[in-house]
Amino acid sequence: SEEAAEAFRTLASITSIFDHDKARGYYAVAASLDPNHVEGMFWNGWLQAEAGSLAAAETAYRRVVSTAKEGTDDWALYWAHLAVGDIRLSRSDLSGATAEYQGANANAVATVAAR
Repeated sequence: SEEAAEAFRTLASITSIFDHDKARGYYAVAASLDPNHVEGMFWNGWLQAEAGSLAAAETAYRRVVSTAKEGTDDWALYWAHLAVGDIRLSRSDLSGATAEYQGANANAVATVAAR
């Protein structure tokens, strides 16, 4: 449920100050309960990447890209594209990384143009 997911996100947010491993687990639970919550999914991806779980991080970041709304979640779209680009680059996938970096750039340009 969304309420349970919110409780796990809150717990993860507090826990991330002193224990990234526990916070990562809480964000993963929250993401499974509410996969359309952009910010929770973003932080799930970030903590997965920090732990070296690049496949899980990429999945989370791609979910951010597919569910985020332009104009509302621009920060998440931008950073998720960059993160997927970095993951692709770490795998020596230069064309995949370039495509993600271009996606981040396009998002940034659109955000600035809208203001």
